[in-house]
Amino acid sequence: MAKRFTIRVPASTANLGPGFDVLGAGLSLYLTLTVVVPSDEARLAAVHADAQPDAQPDAQPDALTDADAALRMTLTYSGDRAASVPLQPSRNLITRIAIYVATAHATSLPAGLAVHIDNPIPLGRGLGSSGAAVIAGIALADVACGLALPRARMLDYATLLEGHPDNVAASLYGGLVTSFTLTDVSPLTERLRDDPSCYVHRPVAAPVASVVSVASAIGSHQHHAVDTTTTTSTTSHVKQPAALAPALAPALAPVPVPDAAGVVISRPLPISPSIRVVVGIPHFELPTELARAVLPPSYSRPDVVFNLQRVAMLVHALGDPSPHALTVWHAMRDRVHQTYRQHLVPGLDQVLALHPTNVDGLLGVCLSGAGPTVLALAVGGFDEIGQRITDIFAKATGADGLPISSDYMVLDIDKDGLVVTCSDE
Repeated sequence: MAKRFTIRVPASTANLGPGFDVLGAGLSLYLTLTVVVPSDEARLAAVHADAQPDAQPDAQPDALTDADAALRMTLTYSGDRAASVPLQPSRNLITRIAIYVATAHATSLPAGLAVHIDNPIPLGRGLGSSGAAVIAGIALADVACGLALPRARMLDYATLLEGHPDNVAASLYGGLVTSFTLTDVSPLTERLRDDPSCYVHRPVAAPVASVVSVASAIGSHQHHAVDTTTTTSTTSHVKQPAALAPALAPALAPVPVPDAAGVVISRPLPISPSIRVVVGIPHFELPTELARAVLPPSYSRPDVVFNLQRVAMLVHALGDPSPHALTVWHAMRDRVHQTYRQHLVPGLDQVLALHPTNVDGLLGVCLSGAGPTVLALAVGGFDEIGQRITDIFAKATGADGLPISSDYMVLDIDKDGLVVTCSDE
């Protein structure tokens, strides 16, 4: 019997001012995948059809590689920038990652998947759109291939793909999260960014195991506690290699995988239930690569101490039942990344100058992730704060010489992280 999975992943914000590449928080704006995994009988029929000399894949709107065609995947998308999101499995970020994770576990995505992506998270704006896509792709491979990956192992893969754990940990676990890497993952991250062969579907001749066993374990994908220890992969989580289908078995190098001992430690932090989030979203994109390229290679001791002092205070101040506004505001100051990025986001300096003494309900303001979105933590006055931010952007001049248009949203801190549900088709 076919299985229908719903995979829901929250947006996220990172850094929260001084916590560069350390702090992240899940937000109540959700990327949702609806996935139909065909029955074993349907998959066997697809394998048989592919083996026939005259078999041809169904026509697709985009040009497909042979490996894409072998997947027989129906991939659709709705949401932000729908016209520009690729629908070829080897080019779409979510399905690329699912292909990679399946290959890393010596299996492949089953033929005949139907995947619909609904994504209201603005792309390239500092709200963790790529981090959410990474988690969604890993979860897609998990449910489609029956991998039963522990959350900590998902985070290892996500960190390799993103290069840092802050956004992906927040999207995976929800809430306010702090993380660090145990090893330098940058060489593997660079390989994953530069080597397209990591995302080539490598069909396995033998059909994968039924997803029925995954459905019985879906409860562990809901309302979880953060795994605060590193997790060692065992053979029970990794499918043994099977022969590749001869006609489509490319001579490709093995894909990089995270160390079996784990590469990330992540823990939840308390955050007051009275805190809501106001995000001001300018109508332009800021590539993360550019935002990182402007940062200096090293920092002075006073600047490092400045940030250490504030991030240590911030994680305590946010957990107070009634946060002290001036404490939070000062604790959200930063000297590591926001100063260097101000020229990339016109009006940012004025937004960061908003202060609790003249904005009711405000706790503090920061750049959300790499930007250009700015984020305010608040306990009241949410719409007024949002309007103040959009007014500031409207008075700033963008790269096109025109005033910067923007929108704002009032969001909550997501408490659940990745949620997967399953039903029979």
